[in-house]
Amino acid sequence: MTAVSKKDFAELYGCGKPYVSQLVKDGRLVLTEDGRQVEVEKSFELLGVTSDPSKAGVRERWAAYRAGSEAPGTATAAAMPPAAPIAQGEAGQLTLDDLPAAAAPSAPAEAPRSTAYHDARTMREQAQARMAQIELGKQLGTVLDAETTLRAVMDAHVAARAEIMKLPDRLAQLVAPQSNPRACFEIIRAECERACQRMVDAARGLANAEQLAQANAAAPAAESQPAEVPA
Repeated sequence: MTAVSKKDFAELYGCGKPYVSQLVKDGRLVLTEDGRQVEVEKSFELLGVTSDPSKAGVRERWAAYRAGSEAPGTATAAAMPPAAPIAQGEAGQLTLDDLPAAAAPSAPAEAPRSTAYHDARTMREQAQARMAQIELGKQLGTVLDAETTLRAVMDAHVAARAEIMKLPDRLAQLVAPQSNPRACFEIIRAECERACQRMVDAARGLANAEQLAQANAAAPAAESQPAEVPA
C-alpha cells in the first residue's frame, strides 16, 4: 500500500486540505500508524472511489502519480525512440507537416477541479454539528436562550427598582418619630431586609413562570408524537 501526505492526497482527490482534515475527523480515511500520512488504496476503497464513475479523474491522477513515483522521468525519456531528422521545405523553413508527432504541441493539462464545493460542504457540516451542540446544551440546561434570559434579567431589574423606590415613603414615616440613632438604624435595616426578600420572591416567581411557559411549549410537541404500542 502506498501512503502520501495529506496535502498530496488533497491534490489527488481534487479537494482542499480542510476537507481532508474533515474526512480524517469523520473516520473516512485510513492513516498510517503515526497518523501523518494517508494510505491511498484503502482510503479510496472506503470513499468508494474505485466503483464511482464520477471519480474517474481521481483514479487517473492517482495512476499518473503512482507511475511517476515508480518510474522517474528519465526512464520515460530513455524509452522514447530517437527523434527523426526534421525535413526542411524548399525555402529552408520548417512546416507543420514536417514536425514529428513528439514535437507537436501537447493539449493543455486539465485544470484542477475547484474545491469551492468541498469547502462549502465542510462549512455546512461544521455548522450543523455546532447547531446540534447548541440544541444539546439547551436540553441539558447548560446553554440559555439569549432573548429569554435578557427578558428575565430586565423583569428582575424592574421588580428590584420598584421595591427600592418604596423604601423612602415607608422609612420616612417610621424613622421621623425616632430620636435614638440606634432605633433608626434597626428600622432601616429591617426594611432593607424585607425589600431584599420581596425581590428574591419576585425573582423566583419569574423563574417559575418561565419554566411553566417552557413546559407548555414542549407539551404540544410531545402530544403530536405517536404513542408507543406495547408488544
